[in-house]
Amino acid sequence: MAKLSKVKQDEKISEEIARITQIFKSIPEDKKKVASRLIERVAFMTITLDTQHIIQRN
Repeated sequence: MAKLSKVKQDEKISEEIARITQIFKSIPEDKKKVASRLIERVAFMTITLDTQHIIQRN
């Protein structure tokens, strides 16, 4: 499997952000700003590492 295109990777990251945000929807408003940035980083790392794992397997 080839490396994901930038557009496809961004799409997958957005989907992951939405998934994680849904999990943490009940956090207080004052913590959402910090949590939001962390969620974005986790989503990026998750998709990047998943892609890397797929590439290494093939």
